[in-house]
Amino acid sequence: MDRLLIIDDDLETTRIWSDYFSARGYDVHYANDTASGIDKARALHPGCILLDVRFDEEGDEAGYFACKKLREFYAEPIIMLSAYKVDPLEKVQGLEFGATGYLEKTVSLRELEGWVKAQMRTFGQQVY
Repeated sequence: MDRLLIIDDDLETTRIWSDYFSARGYDVHYANDTASGIDKARALHPGCILLDVRFDEEGDEAGYFACKKLREFYAEPIIMLSAYKVDPLEKVQGLEFGATGYLEKTVSLRELEGWVKAQMRTFGQQVY
């Protein structure tokens, strides 16, 4: 079973994504702040992380710094997501901080799943 970690402070987004991926056989875990997300990534070593860029309580760029911190020990895919229209330079910044993909949250669930599967395959994980 593929393990997925969602790090996002938007509880509705987390619920929707968790329900969607759980229904498709993923072992889904989530954290609603970057500190607990980093701790869960260290403990669970998920096959892929979906990481929000902005956290209301932590700041507009908290996801970038969380990504950088995750890269100190985590070598698997990290897909960053933003609820806002993303400037191409912001995407580049996310990639420079260690993300392997950067999407806007308007992405369909099916496309998001496609990204997760493609990233996991690229990183040598067997996906179903």
